[in-house]
Amino acid sequence: MSGFLNRLVRGKQKTAATESRQDNGLALSHLKRIFSEFRHPTSGATIQSQEEKLYSMIPLFNRVSMFTNAV
Repeated sequence: MSGFLNRLVRGKQKTAATESRQDNGLALSHLKRIFSEFRHPTSGATIQSQEEKLYSMIPLFNRVSMFTNAV
């Protein structure tokens, strides 16, 4: 019975780790897209819209860098 419980617990941990990697992968992709838009603004982009994009990148950058440093 303990072998079954061990597999059950390990399986959930692997699933959580996989989901965490996928979430961080999505955050990294989103960060890349926002940074690309920041670096190559459209012709109608204002300074305020550029600042908003820059500030929206900060939480994503922190999340991705924390995951990278943890691994």
